[in-house]
Amino acid sequence: MAMKESAGAVRDDETEAEYLERKTREYFAMRERFSNTTHFNYR
Repeated sequence: MAMKESAGAVRDDETEAEYLERKTREYFAMRERFSNTTHFNYR
């Protein structure tokens, strides 16, 4: 998964709460994909 933006990058109109919410959603989506991948590989 390539990071297209630096960790501190944020839209001008994006609040800190929206930024944290987006990062949380991205984290859970990434973790879910990873767990599914390992599940199918090591079933």
